[in-house]
Order: sequence, then C-alpha cells, then structure tokens
Amino acid sequence: MEKIALITGGTSGIGLECAKKFLVNKINVILVGRNKDKYIEARKYLKSFITKDVFCDFIQADISSAKNCKTVIDTVIEKYKKLDILVNNAGIYLENAIEDVEEDAKVLKKCISAYAKKYEDVCVVSVYADGVQFLTDYKANFDVVFMDIEMPCRDGLKVSAALREIDPTVCLVFITNMRQYAIKGYEVQAFDFIVKPVNYEVFEFHFKRIMEKVRSNPKAEIIITNQSSKKRVSVRDIDYVEVVNHKVLFHLGDNTIESWSPLYKVTEELEKYGFALCNSCYLVNLSHVKYVQDNTVYVADAQLKISRPKRKEFMEKLMLSMRNGG
Repeated sequence: MEKIALITGGTSGIGLECAKKFLVNKINVILVGRNKDKYIEARKYLKSFITKDVFCDFIQADISSAKNCKTVIDTVIEKYKKLDILVNNAGIYLENAIEDVEEDAKVLKKCISAYAKKYEDVCVVSVYADGVQFLTDYKANFDVVFMDIEMPCRDGLKVSAALREIDPTVCLVFITNMRQYAIKGYEVQAFDFIVKPVNYEVFEFHFKRIMEKVRSNPKAEIIITNQSSKKRVSVRDIDYVEVVNHKVLFHLGDNTIESWSPLYKVTEELEKYGFALCNSCYLVNLSHVKYVQDNTVYVADAQLKISRPKRKEFMEKLMLSMRNGG
C-alpha cells in the first residue's frame, strides 16, 4: 500500500490544499473534520485527483476532545494498519493548561471559603480537571457551576452547551480572561462572568448576586424519602423541619411529610437555601419567619422555642436573611 496521510481540519483551507498535493503525488489521504457536509464538498473538489491508485477517506470527529483524538488514531490503525504522515492542521494548544486550571481552582476555592466564613454560609465544592470528566460524572444536584472557557480536552463553551442538555436550569458562571466570549456565553444562558485573575473583592460582589439567584430559584427542590415512598417538594414550600421520636417531620403548610433521614443530613441539604437551627429539634426556613419574641420564633402557624446554645447563631442568620431580602 502507498503512503497514508492523515489531515486534521482537512475539509477546507490549507488542509484541503494539502490533501490535493498528496493525491497528486500518489499519497492516500484521510481527512478529519467535524462536518460531513464539508467533506462531501471537499471530495467534489478533489474528485479529479482521486484514482484507482489513491483514495480519499473521511473520519468525522471533533479533535478538541482528547477522547476523540484517541478514537481517530484507533480507527486508522484498525482499518489501515499504519500511518505515514500526520498534518495537524486543526487542534488546540494546551501548554501548561492543566497546571493553570489547578491553580485557578485553588484561587476560586479560597474565595468561596472566605465568603462562606464571612457570611456564615455552607458551600460544598467539587473540582474537575477537565470538561469531559465533569460531564461524565455530572448529576443535576449542583446549585452553581463555575466554568473556565480554556480547559484541557474540551473548551468551556462546548462543555456548557452539553451541560444545558443535561441540566437547563443550573446557575452557570464563566471564569475567564477571554472577554470576547461573553456574548457566546449568553447562548448557553450563562448567569454571570468573572474575569481572571480573580481576587476576593471582585468575587464577593459577583457571588452575592449568584447566591441571590440560587436562593430565589423557584425550582429548587429536594426529595423526601421514607420507608414506603419518595416525594419531591419545593424548598420554598417547607416552613420548618422537626424531630419527634427520632422521626423527621417536614411541615409544609397544612401538610406534614415523615422521613427517616437524620436531621443533620437534612440540615446540610437545606442550609444553603436559608434554613437554620433554632434548637436541636427544629430547622427553620428563615424566609417564613414572621417574628421573634423572647425565646420563641413564629414560623407560619407554629411557635418554636429557641434554645440558649443556638440563639446567637440563629439570630445572626435570621438578620442576614432579612438584610438579603429573605
């Protein structure tokens, strides 16, 4: 068999002209591109140079993905058993990309921790080194996704487009030094942009807005599980959660739902939505508090006791919720 040349980005421009040159010199050509229609047009252009002695083949792939690159190579080796020439006419340049992503992640985590400490909030952070792994592991239980546009394997805009197919409502925020991509970000319903390098003062300004967006999300829901069923409820509908005889009771207006989940787990899940413990038995939706008198908090139609150990923390969180419009 004559030599085989693989050309990425080979369906137009320089790549297409390289393909023509190879065919003229009796070198077989494999074009790699994302768009099959472009290949059909390219093949029409190359038709007079394709003979019984040389072929022009096509592999459809987006080589901004490391996984796709491996698939292309595997396909060539399996089908043709060899590759003589590689023309890397399209790709991504990732010098120090992983190191940069890791350093940016450290800075962002530090800012989130500082914000949580200052405002006595609870933030659980998960970090992914690249977009492919993020999409593979993604479950629709995040409140906020911080997305860098420049990442290894696959850029943030493509990852965000794929994310929107999985989760159309999660609050998406771009962290980038590429201001020119701001308009494209709105195509995937990005809520905000933070320009690198990130410092705490700028981060705090943006994160306040982000948290307001998360807490005002009418679609925020949790699943309440007991021995016989699972029920999805809106966080906004919960007045308070109570422990009675080791059972956890969710009070939603005139309805009460029983659960066997321990209160500490319920607290971890609901604190980010503006809930706080007024004592070891009651977890209160601060936005449903009518008023506090002495050591009693009035929530919906209930009167709940505030314990001495919990009073200071509870009142601080209540005041903060009121200042933030909760």
